[in-house]
Amino acid sequence: MFKQLTLAGAALAMGASAIVPTTADAQRYRGGYDRFEETRRMRLELDEKRRRKQDVQRAHIQAFVDRFRYKASKARQAQSRQKQVEKLEERITDPPKTSRRAPTFRFTERRKSGADVLVAEGLHKSFGDKTVLTGVSLTVRRGERVGIIGANGLGKSTLLKILVGKLAPDQGSATWGYEAHPGYFAQDHGDHFEDPSMTVLDFLWNSCPEEPTTFVRGQLGALLFSGEDVDKRLVSLSGGEAARLIMSRIIVQKPNVLVLDEPTNHLDLEAIEALLPGLAKYPGTLIFVSHDRHFVSELATRIIELRPDGISDYAGTFAEYLAHQGDDHLDLNVAMQKKKQAASASVPPPKVAMSASAPPPKLAEGFEDRKKRRSKVQKLTTQRERVTADIDRVEQRLRRITESYCEPGFFEKTPKVELAALEAEEAQLKPQLERLMGDWEAVEAELAVPES
Repeated sequence: MFKQLTLAGAALAMGASAIVPTTADAQRYRGGYDRFEETRRMRLELDEKRRRKQDVQRAHIQAFVDRFRYKASKARQAQSRQKQVEKLEERITDPPKTSRRAPTFRFTERRKSGADVLVAEGLHKSFGDKTVLTGVSLTVRRGERVGIIGANGLGKSTLLKILVGKLAPDQGSATWGYEAHPGYFAQDHGDHFEDPSMTVLDFLWNSCPEEPTTFVRGQLGALLFSGEDVDKRLVSLSGGEAARLIMSRIIVQKPNVLVLDEPTNHLDLEAIEALLPGLAKYPGTLIFVSHDRHFVSELATRIIELRPDGISDYAGTFAEYLAHQGDDHLDLNVAMQKKKQAASASVPPPKVAMSASAPPPKLAEGFEDRKKRRSKVQKLTTQRERVTADIDRVEQRLRRITESYCEPGFFEKTPKVELAALEAEEAQLKPQLERLMGDWEAVEAELAVPES
């Protein structure tokens, strides 16, 4: 199951479908991680809402049964209501719980850095005949959360390695500011493991040798290393375990700048969901590379996109950047479409200097596709809101009918014609509710379908 979850997390980061195992069964979610989280949240909220209402309904009916079960004139009705209670008990289910545990990420900083955290000027880097960075300059100030995005092979990881001193630039310089202490997470976990034969416990203890073993084991336990896990050799760790262990070392080092290169790549869903709030609460500066659209959307307050013809530096969230730029370069389908368009073009497009104030020219076809997609999503969202409102209306009416049954003296005071009308309305509303629930699920499924 662990491997399934890890693969699912990787697939969701790339915008694919995934099946999420639970203790009861498997639930399929279509679309990228942001769509998965939104759909799952709404599904759980609606399930919980239905469960609470069923609890109330069952309590009202049970109250009627308890009151009249021994009264001869009401015994038949009480018996009928008892069957309703039994049916409700069959329908009421607890929210699904995953069998996986979630790690705990608590990032802190030992001390504050200066106002200017990092200054990079004119960075150039080539590998043989391939140039990956050309004249990259940027300044990062304390508290910024910089998301670095772009297609593969454009130098994102190279840029981070230069910033943290793991790689020398061909030209230019990168200088850390006053009291700036970066903590680095490499995309290749092997870069952190100088001695692969070292144990998990020794690896972390080397980063805090002054601490007692109880502290080290406690830190490892928070990242799901317990019992014999701490004696594992680094060489035998899975990708997710290696990622969590590297994060544990960063946590005990307490840097005031986090430099993270694709931190979600090998993590399972529970770990990704735990990492996001951990980073959101981090008081220091964050510089990270990610292809995960949801991850970037949740964390970044500034977007730097590396492009073949330059960089785009935008002071704002990813959603604001998309509104300004118009192209979602973390959308796998859009990226593939652009790749095909570039490959089929007979004349290469002219290079354009990129800046936050000068967005690139956009293809008319791409604009029309995005316009159609937004229109479709808007219509489906409106339809979902209407169906949800209808579900609330029907559920409220069913609850009022049930509550009226439980009013003292209701059956004695209510004329038979009125009682028959209520029972007929109830019989009509229940299948209507089921149909509405089906409509809601159909709309959700269509919203979750990735654009082609």
